[in-house]
Amino acid sequence: MSTAANIAVAIAVLVTATYFGIARDHTGQRVKRLNYLFAVLFIMLAMWIGTIVVSLVLATSIEITEENFEQTILIMQIVINFLIGIPGLTALYRIVSMRCRDAGYPPRLAYLGAIPLLQLFYFIWLLFPASKAEPVVTSV
Repeated sequence: MSTAANIAVAIAVLVTATYFGIARDHTGQRVKRLNYLFAVLFIMLAMWIGTIVVSLVLATSIEITEENFEQTILIMQIVINFLIGIPGLTALYRIVSMRCRDAGYPPRLAYLGAIPLLQLFYFIWLLFPASKAEPVVTSV
């Protein structure tokens, strides 16, 4: 397998997780700035620790030889992406969607966070807008 296969798997995981996190978020809930910061840090830390644990478990349970090295690494990457990537990124983008709603932006703006070169700046930028007041619904 080649690097192109690794990139294709990573893109598939990112697109799937982004869709499930943002497009399927119809809760109407909001997340304040401090809660957003803690949630993003917690999710990223959990994904990092989960990746290390799954990597260690797979590395100790699979016999890696020179003949199957590339195939084994690819299988490990796919397993890690699907066990850690999809649930972690789905939770992350759901939080980002809620933060966009709280800041007064449309939740679909959270799709910008899926662009790899913008991710870090986008997540930091969402810390700065103040929360907007919830719209008051009056019945006539």
